[in-house]
Amino acid sequence: MTGLKQFIRHCFQHALVLALITSCSKEEAPYPAVSFTYVDAVNVNFGDTLRLGFESSNSTSYNLSLLQGSRVFTLPQREVFREENRVDLELIFNDPYLESGTYDLRLQVENADKGASAFSSLRYTGLALAQRGFALLGETSLELVDNNQNRISFPLQSPYDALKVSSRDSLIYLAAFADEPVEVRRLKDFQLVRELPLVQAPGFRNYYQFIKSVEGLYLLRTDGDIDYLEEGTVQASTRLSAGRTARAGCVLNEKLVVVSYDQAGLNPQLEFYNSSLNGVFQSYPLSGSNHVIFPLQGNQDIGVLLRRNSKWELHIYNSASQTLSLEYIGNDQIPLAGSATAQSQLLMFSTDQELYRAFVFGSSVPIAIQSGMHENFQLSRFDQGLYLQKANTVYRLNLDNNLQFAASKFDALQDYDILYNK
Repeated sequence: MTGLKQFIRHCFQHALVLALITSCSKEEAPYPAVSFTYVDAVNVNFGDTLRLGFESSNSTSYNLSLLQGSRVFTLPQREVFREENRVDLELIFNDPYLESGTYDLRLQVENADKGASAFSSLRYTGLALAQRGFALLGETSLELVDNNQNRISFPLQSPYDALKVSSRDSLIYLAAFADEPVEVRRLKDFQLVRELPLVQAPGFRNYYQFIKSVEGLYLLRTDGDIDYLEEGTVQASTRLSAGRTARAGCVLNEKLVVVSYDQAGLNPQLEFYNSSLNGVFQSYPLSGSNHVIFPLQGNQDIGVLLRRNSKWELHIYNSASQTLSLEYIGNDQIPLAGSATAQSQLLMFSTDQELYRAFVFGSSVPIAIQSGMHENFQLSRFDQGLYLQKANTVYRLNLDNNLQFAASKFDALQDYDILYNK
């Protein structure tokens, strides 16, 4: 029995020694440490290359990123020097969409599951938005015209009614109301990227309207669906309820606003959608017909032009109070051509005979400032200048009510879009 006790004691001592040896062999890795040794500048502009250095210890890897609040940005970088624990890097600020503001450089180092970080603040000035010219859609060709009137022309195999150029994605969208699929093409060489299938059979109308946002295109389909195109594909879609269709619309602060009708083309309704098109979050019944809606710049209101009792009327819809106020009743001799926009508190709209100016509020009587029908009103993202189309020519409307030539097409101008550097 004594021998058995000695054997058990011997085994226990042996196990204890092994445990101690194993414990020593699993010594944890030390925590890493890192610090910036220099950052060449605290004020950086688009196109700059920022040089910086850091020193670390007990680390096996590093990562450099740019922070603004909870947002994390990664820019191109290259290692230009390394000696033991010292590293020099170059960070290249070449993202045209990185916004101006204050950022934090964050340098992270790691060692197994342990890490450390160092920070340095900088002020960045991004690439300024600039207007580059126009894209002009004709019957047989698409032309890109720069600010010096230099042109690049691409032939069209089919006729199209609408054009949208996405500067961010370097894509062109071509759309027709009937018989042709929506095409997505590359801006640099006009090569086809993809086609969207027809909504209806050949010979029937596919779309009621095409509505341009900053980088995409809304398609108001005749089957009751609304699609949103961006990055060359359908990013969001929705179907209106009870057989209704959206037949007119505009974009207000990146939200879609449409006028929908029932199957008989009656009972018009103003409807508001968010950018994801996941349902109507606000609606209001309308009267009249031939509705044209447009955003009033600088606020949350919508201008509504309509025909009622053989006259045209201007209404303002206040989305905060959800009320529609009548501002002006026009005469019964001039049918509405269907174009309108607002610049600051100044409203511009056109009939088939005159271009009018009126103040949005105050019930001022609109004043005719130019003869002829004007359409396709577009506000420049660059300086909020107002552009419009008259026949085959695009003009800029100056504050003195005169039209300034911008671009023209030698054949019939179907649509145009403003080109930007980003």
